[in-house]
Amino acid sequence: GADDISGGTTDGCGAGGVSCFHDNIFRHMETIGAGSQGLGGISAFNGLVNITVEENVVHDAGANGQHCLYFGSRQIPSSNINIRRNICYNAQWNGFHLNGRMTNMQVDQNIIYSASVSGISMQEGVKDSFIRNNLIFNTAQAGIIINNYPGDCASFGQGGSGTICPYDQSGNLFENNTVYQAGTDWTDSSSYEQPAVRVKNDAVGKVGDLGHNTFRNNIFVGYGSYYPPVVYDDDDKDYLSTSTFTDNIHWSVN
Repeated sequence: GADDISGGTTDGCGAGGVSCFHDNIFRHMETIGAGSQGLGGISAFNGLVNITVEENVVHDAGANGQHCLYFGSRQIPSSNINIRRNICYNAQWNGFHLNGRMTNMQVDQNIIYSASVSGISMQEGVKDSFIRNNLIFNTAQAGIIINNYPGDCASFGQGGSGTICPYDQSGNLFENNTVYQAGTDWTDSSSYEQPAVRVKNDAVGKVGDLGHNTFRNNIFVGYGSYYPPVVYDDDDKDYLSTSTFTDNIHWSVN
């Protein structure tokens, strides 16, 4: 198969917005690689409800693999997802890629390192969720990325014909995380200057609120002289001024 573990709600099964992928637990597994053109060691899409992924080791996605974990939502939102106490390393793309409308997601006590993109990538609508007690280090881009993009969206002036659309990514709590940028990839053969956290809206018209989030008791260590540890790219938006930062340590390695 293309992935080690995969599932979700197909458009036909989910007629009327009904979840067909719910109340599932994935626990105590080791996944290695993701097959030919795999999306992730663990991947599921659309209408994910009451899902738990805990105490797994997911690593070495392979030459054609992507993420350790890839959860996404298109037409049917997802809710009540728990991702806790997992270890992820050597991902070809992101460690955890969380893409689409998801609420009350708990991402807690995970260790993510040596990813070729980001440790935790949140896109297109992760809202009112909790990212706590995670350790992220040695990633080629920002350890945590909050980002919107046009997708194939037929709404909001994005110019597409589909249902992958940018939505608000607000009301999230980032607490007790340590994000450390070492400046190299896991082979130690390339150098990267990247922040610990980056917030950037690439959607047409910058649709979606990427502010109104809370960052509390985190350690954010960036690498390089080009970026500070936390970067907000959209200086024409109020994402930074509407977010709350309390009792964090911000540091640049060099």
